[in-house]
Amino acid sequence: MTFTFSGVLIGVAIVALVLTLCLKFTTDRAKNFFISLLQNFCGILFLFSGWVKAVDPMGTAFKMEQYFAEFQATFEGTAFDFLSGLFPIMSTYSIAFSVVMIVLEIVIGLMLVIGARPKLASWIFLFLIVFFTILTGFTYLTGYVPTTSNFFSFSEWTSYTESNMRVTDCGCFGDFLKIKPKVSFMKDVFLLLPALILIFKTKDMHQLFTRKARNIIVLTSTVGLIWYCLSNFSWDLPHMDFRPFREGVSIRDKRQLEIDAVENLPIIAMLVEHNETKEQTEVPFDVYMKNFASTYKGAYSVLEQITPEPTVKPTKLSEFVVTDSDGYDVADDILNNPDYELLVISYQVPYNVRYETLTAQDTVYAMDTIMVQGDDKPTVVKSISEIKDREVRRPIYTFDAGYLKDYAKKMAGLINDSKIPTRAILGGLDPLGTKALRNELGINMSYYEADDLLLKTMIRSNPGLILMKDGMLIRKWHKEKLPSLDELNKMTK
Repeated sequence: MTFTFSGVLIGVAIVALVLTLCLKFTTDRAKNFFISLLQNFCGILFLFSGWVKAVDPMGTAFKMEQYFAEFQATFEGTAFDFLSGLFPIMSTYSIAFSVVMIVLEIVIGLMLVIGARPKLASWIFLFLIVFFTILTGFTYLTGYVPTTSNFFSFSEWTSYTESNMRVTDCGCFGDFLKIKPKVSFMKDVFLLLPALILIFKTKDMHQLFTRKARNIIVLTSTVGLIWYCLSNFSWDLPHMDFRPFREGVSIRDKRQLEIDAVENLPIIAMLVEHNETKEQTEVPFDVYMKNFASTYKGAYSVLEQITPEPTVKPTKLSEFVVTDSDGYDVADDILNNPDYELLVISYQVPYNVRYETLTAQDTVYAMDTIMVQGDDKPTVVKSISEIKDREVRRPIYTFDAGYLKDYAKKMAGLINDSKIPTRAILGGLDPLGTKALRNELGINMSYYEADDLLLKTMIRSNPGLILMKDGMLIRKWHKEKLPSLDELNKMTK
């Protein structure tokens, strides 16, 4: 089933209306029907958007890391340069920020629905909406900023180009629903109105149950939500998977459908920019081709080829690329393997590297030609001319002890005993580092590299285990929930 943003809003509005009608006609709690409707609509929207993120807090943490990196790049070299150093620090605590924001969003939604501490709930709701508006506004407005320009260089802004956006999705609904940044920004701007209304109408907000009951509901919900969020990444995988790499999905078939859908798109227009005036114009493709030599050649630069939306929307499946130590893509080998295969995914290999300086000796040889008596042909004689010393810097990799322990205690025995061919796919590690990790682990498997964002989409465990067969993703396991050897053998018979 495909969900749309308008469908979600309609669903939330219907639930809010039904709940408000029930309050109006079955209790005397609804003091003002309109205010109660706003309470329920805003509260239920926060409950829903928070829950789809609580299912996968690590996904929200990854999105925060993207924002922190972009904010750092935006503030560097500007009058706000003093702020840029904060964002790398914040990025290291992105998962904590994620859990706090998700729990706060859901709890505020719950407080609005039941009317707990209405003044406090209304102010925090307004604060969150302002915060979300800044994030989505930044995401949307970067579409006006050329990729070579800074956000604060307002004089260099051009017409809106979607490919200019620094963060292409705000993550408001996690991986459950992707909405365009402009739509998301307009949604938050719209929500500022009910947020302000609730601030000035707290006395008209309904309150369910007793004060003590409301406090107990809020407290127990907060504790339960923290546990729920932690369970979805700390010791198990998300209990619901909204990402394209789900169990039971044929990665090979869906990937090919996405690739074919994009490759077969017709070009309907060209976005061009005049080389001198920098004026941007969208030109129908047939007009562009007809007048290319007379009008556009040399005078204009092509910014973007405009195509219709593909019938199959591309996802990270289209970007499934896995390379070996020589840089060759082995994705097709994995997806077309008719036998069972295990993939050990590490989207981030935690390590430190230092360089050791060694002295190497280069031997310089002299080549002499001599004639041997009684021989018609000359003989080449090689002799050592000199020996030169040169310095060589050799990287020494030190891997995180906890990461190595996860492999040694949890992965190694299962991989070695199962006899199922296994590939380790690593993110964020160069070939020399990969070789060092292979020597450190000593596990019988092949080692490959892939984009860390791709691997983060595949599994929310570092490392995590995936069982594949004939292009189909059969099962995924968190490092804390690995199957026993008997379970794995039964599954692969």
